[in-house]
Amino acid sequence: MRRILCYGDSNTWGYIPASGARYEPDVRWTGVAQRLLGSDYTLIEEGMNGRTTVYENPLSPGRNGMEYLLACLISQKPLDMAVVMLGTNDLRWTDGYGAADGARRLVRQIRLYSHLEESSPIFVNGPKVLLVAPILAHESINERDVVEHRYAFPQKSRDFARAYGAVAKELGVDFLDAALYAKPSAKDGLHMEPEDHRALGEAMARKIREMMEKA
Repeated sequence: MRRILCYGDSNTWGYIPASGARYEPDVRWTGVAQRLLGSDYTLIEEGMNGRTTVYENPLSPGRNGMEYLLACLISQKPLDMAVVMLGTNDLRWTDGYGAADGARRLVRQIRLYSHLEESSPIFVNGPKVLLVAPILAHESINERDVVEHRYAFPQKSRDFARAYGAVAKELGVDFLDAALYAKPSAKDGLHMEPEDHRALGEAMARKIREMMEKA
């Protein structure tokens, strides 16, 4: 059984655009990928609304992805792979390159934590990481009330693919650009409709299988 940790934000959690409710498990991209990968794989959903890579949100405590990372890895071990898709919420404080730098720090910490002397290893055969550039933000966000602190998200998110791709190359990890397969709903500008979850889940399943078959 291959265990894949999916470490992300509201688009991994399955946030329904505008309503804030949660999609059913078989609609979320993780559920789509799980179905395609079959019983030889277990995809572990670790999505949290508002989660950042390394940034603190004083109005929403507990969302810093770095702070929870070690506990998550230990509680979910043994693992074969970690899929990291974070950065959209970082745009409140930084740009696409700053988000990618946060992702760089997460990947480095995953590698560092994998060497901890635990009762059993965190990763079965060493840390295998898939770094995913998040989907873009919808242009309609700029037309909404700036009290949401999301003004310029669309412009900033355009750098995701280039910045995350460069980090993946630098660190020698696999890379996937989610924006090639999915887009945000115009309803809230950030979260995916069911068809986009499906397309992203299909792409994730292909990439995960490809990575595991190389092992």
